[in-house]
Amino acid sequence: RLRCDWSSDVCSSDLRYKKLDSETEQIKRVKRDIKNMTQFLGDREPHEYSKVDIFKYIERRLLTVSTGTIERNFNSINAVINKVYDKLEIDYRHRFNKPDIPHKGEDKKDRGDFTSEQIAQIREEIEGTGNIRDQLIGLVIDTGMRVSEAVGLASEDIKLDCENPHIELHKNPFRRLKTKNSVRYIPLVGTSLLAAKSLDYSKNWLFPSYLDRDKEEFKGTSASNAMNKRIRKILGSHDVPTTHSLRHTITTRLRSVRCPQDVREEICGWRSTVPDLYGQPSDIAIKASFLQASLSW
Repeated sequence: RLRCDWSSDVCSSDLRYKKLDSETEQIKRVKRDIKNMTQFLGDREPHEYSKVDIFKYIERRLLTVSTGTIERNFNSINAVINKVYDKLEIDYRHRFNKPDIPHKGEDKKDRGDFTSEQIAQIREEIEGTGNIRDQLIGLVIDTGMRVSEAVGLASEDIKLDCENPHIELHKNPFRRLKTKNSVRYIPLVGTSLLAAKSLDYSKNWLFPSYLDRDKEEFKGTSASNAMNKRIRKILGSHDVPTTHSLRHTITTRLRSVRCPQDVREEICGWRSTVPDLYGQPSDIAIKASFLQASLSW
């Protein structure tokens, strides 16, 4: 019988199975989600919570957070329970999968893409500076990288001494990529190329100030918050898209220059299959040509 001290039994079991450190942001979030729920509903075994219990908790949470936040909370809780129940061969049915969240998604605020004018203004402000936030924004703005990917770059990941400068994005001991498709070759053009040329390559990691060696991870959230603050300052408003929108803006820019969907997906790391020439000079040159064309979007 699985005791339901959630933060110790369930989470520690999940840690063993996934081989994750107990201080990673992922585990901290799961523990926080579980603690919030058990404080309101009481500490029971997962399958002992009824649909009525869960709905009461959701109603309470809706007073302070968005429906999207609640959905993410339950996704993480559900994943942990499923993993542990499967490993321990527990057959009880729980009710954390797809909870009924009233008006789900209706409160979502979509900031959308950056406009071409906003992109131009950001470029003008950050080009040529040695500020870390500006360099990160510069790397992301014309590559479509996630902030977590950019902040974890090693010096050897960037190839400048070649016909088509590019980034070879892959896993490293301190950076877990979101999916297996995230491993990719990204051409460097425009502001991203200028940012890459301004970096200090004398050390192993390009952004060591965001590296937490004790936890063996890069602080992507901290970097993203700093970058968002810088963008708001440049554009003179709090009501502007965030760094995540730079990825969406890249896809809009690439569509505007008739870049094929498969190439767009390869650039941003969404494609599950890749062609035979993937990563070869001709492949990188093709991607670079579309990214270069999108600069005048």
